[in-house]
Amino acid sequence: MAAHSRRVIGFGGALLLAGGVIAGAPATAVPMAAQPSQAVARSVATDRVTRLVPAWRSGVFAGFSVRRDVAFGTWRGSPITSATDFQAAASWNALESSDRLIQAWRGHHRGIRLSIAVPLWAGLGDHMRTAASGYYDGRFKKMAAGLIAAGLGHSILRLGWEFNGSWFGWGITHTTQNSPATKARAQLRAERAVEFARAWRHIVGAIRSVPGEHFRFDWCVSAGRHYPDVALAYPGDAYVDYIGDDVYDWNRDRLENAASRWRETVEQRTGLAWQVRFAGAHHKPLSFPEWALVSDALHPSESGNDDPNFVRNMYRWFDHHDVAYEDYFDFDPYLGLSSGLTTGNGQFKFARELYRRLWSRLPLVRAAG
Repeated sequence: MAAHSRRVIGFGGALLLAGGVIAGAPATAVPMAAQPSQAVARSVATDRVTRLVPAWRSGVFAGFSVRRDVAFGTWRGSPITSATDFQAAASWNALESSDRLIQAWRGHHRGIRLSIAVPLWAGLGDHMRTAASGYYDGRFKKMAAGLIAAGLGHSILRLGWEFNGSWFGWGITHTTQNSPATKARAQLRAERAVEFARAWRHIVGAIRSVPGEHFRFDWCVSAGRHYPDVALAYPGDAYVDYIGDDVYDWNRDRLENAASRWRETVEQRTGLAWQVRFAGAHHKPLSFPEWALVSDALHPSESGNDDPNFVRNMYRWFDHHDVAYEDYFDFDPYLGLSSGLTTGNGQFKFARELYRRLWSRLPLVRAAG
């Protein structure tokens, strides 16, 4: 996610190098749901869906804990059928072995399609040209072999996620691409986008060469006003299975009301309308590996805060479009910045109630997708 990249590093992005540390933290108990207010109950009663069985998989990222992921489904009243997680990447050894992911998910993935965010390289720094050369292909083969051996060979791999921003080393507008001359900077970024696509093709090709693999690949941007020419970074239809978008309820423009904020969510550069158009042109289903409410105590006017309208509209969007899966980001990255519905932050009283009532009627969906 894109907002306040230096402080947040994209919510999920902030977890990239810290995966092994955060994973060891004790999981907090999921609090009991509050009684739904009459206003929320009335809202849900008038918001009937058009299909009895939704087509999409629905799940969560609840903080490096399968137990909390599953408990989230219990809390909302419908089991999760999808889950987002993050590959540890502090070192190549961590990425190749996938020890944390395997330890967490071995034997616990039945009925749950796992979406794993995978960086284009391990550690810090900018190594786009090296990745684009195929130099790391052997390392990704080792990663794939380990996941397959652990029974995770049907996972979705979200390579180089949120690449249209600046907060990851593989970001098209990463600070290494800054230049005093605007024209030169634009050219560097265009070349970098092409290199990103080349690196993606190398990695996908390497992973697909491993016997027993059934992975799918999610080309995922961050919703917002980031790098405009994302099509330059598209590796081609043969290398992509889903067009993803990480969507958070920020209010960067300090719009007056929830309706204006939702309109911006739909119409912004890589917003929901763009995703539908781009995915339609390439005949790919949509995905939302990260989506959530936002409450930022340091910048309250720049976040949506307790916004049931956002929850209701996201539900309707999922229901009326070709969505493969969506995972709510039920996690609070650090003190003062919150997205969690079950973390006890107390920030989303009404939106939390509405989410629970809407998602409680989701039955188990098909295994495919």
